[in-house]
Amino acid sequence: MRLHKTEIVFLGYAALTATATYLIFLLKQYLDNRIDVGYADLSALSDINSMLLGALAIMICGLAIAMLGIYPALRSALKERGRLSEVTQDLTKKSATYQHAALTDPLTGLHNRRYFDDAIEQYLQEFGAIDYPLGVVLLDLDHFKNINDTYGHDVGDDVLRAIARCLLDYTRHHDVVARVGGEEFAILAPNLDVTALNKLANRIRVAISEITFKSGEDCFQVTSSMGMTIWDGKEKAAALVKRADKNLYVAKTGGRDRVVS
Repeated sequence: MRLHKTEIVFLGYAALTATATYLIFLLKQYLDNRIDVGYADLSALSDINSMLLGALAIMICGLAIAMLGIYPALRSALKERGRLSEVTQDLTKKSATYQHAALTDPLTGLHNRRYFDDAIEQYLQEFGAIDYPLGVVLLDLDHFKNINDTYGHDVGDDVLRAIARCLLDYTRHHDVVARVGGEEFAILAPNLDVTALNKLANRIRVAISEITFKSGEDCFQVTSSMGMTIWDGKEKAAALVKRADKNLYVAKTGGRDRVVS
């Protein structure tokens, strides 16, 4: 059984007390012997002997109280503290798990809309302070309802997971990629100007269109429409996302499988 540091200190104190008690006991025996052999000042020795006897009794009582009363209470308190520490650590882990679950899309493993909304607010503050560009890309899969209707929702879920992997493959580690709707995704890309962001969006669009899905004997592919925009340095997060959403609408009504900025 592993001892707590406090227990070790206490047991050290108890050992020293026990040693002192034993030394007093030896001294008393020595004085008793001196008295027996007729030492000159028997009265003084008798007084000292009485005081040592009293001190010995007090030390023994103190040691008994410490070992029978204080130590069990200390041991119990430390056990309770250990249990509380374990419970606290368990709750902390569960809290982190719940927080992760609250900010993660369970189907794709990407961030969810809540995380994206929080991230864009923080990015606007951070990159606005250093005057770096910040881009937003909204992506919507074309005719996704037809995939669910034709091949079933299980296949549709496989498509969404594959798209999520593709987005992670083509974005950088500090980009924020989120699933913000049924078949709608969002990318928050800092430090890219409009030309670089347009190239990134088109690379992703082409990569998505080249993925081949299989359902039974059928093979099919999907395309995507994207709306992108660069923060003007002044607008709120909602206004920035709204501009990207308007460009997405133009991409979808303009023939799909394209990027509009």
